Amino acid sequence: MKLSNDNRSNLDANFSDRILKRYRQMENWKKLICEANSEHSAKNFAAAIALYEKSLGCALEISDQIENDPNGHIAAILVTYFNLSETFENMGNVKKAGTQFEHAFKSIIRFLRQGYSDQVNAAVIRAGRQLNLEWSSFIHKHSDELEDAHFKRYENFCQIFGGLSNSTSH
Repeated sequence: MKLSNDNRSNLDANFSDRILKRYRQMENWKKLICEANSEHSAKNFAAAIALYEKSLGCALEISDQIENDPNGHIAAILVTYFNLSETFENMGNVKKAGTQFEHAFKSIIRFLRQGYSDQVNAAVIRAGRQLNLEWSSFIHKHSDELEDAHFKRYENFCQIFGGLSNSTSH
């Protein structure tokens, strides 16, 4: 099947529009993260949380473009969850801080189960390892404040992620 010049132009325009949309979303994510970090530094935690949540929406909105930049996309999601966790932690809400790690875990598992390319899966595995480091550090720091259910969810993460990372590593 041969494409006409008009059809080829439409395909090129659609591709360009998708790339431009992704670029704008990532630029918006960066802007919101910077604003949220400034609010966090000023101890305006409620404002920081609102901005982090907006930035997370930007990162999640372009998940259909993960194949184009898996490391950047997954990093944007994890960084946002980690920043949310730190903000809740600074507010003294350890339970909500821990919940952010659980949300990050669910995102990672969702990506692994989507059947993406080996490149995406490798980026997800690396992100899972980073999540494990951050989450285990958080648990160690707050072990006296966390409920048993949180420890069980972390153990579940270790079991599921360990099995997935072993089966997808090369």
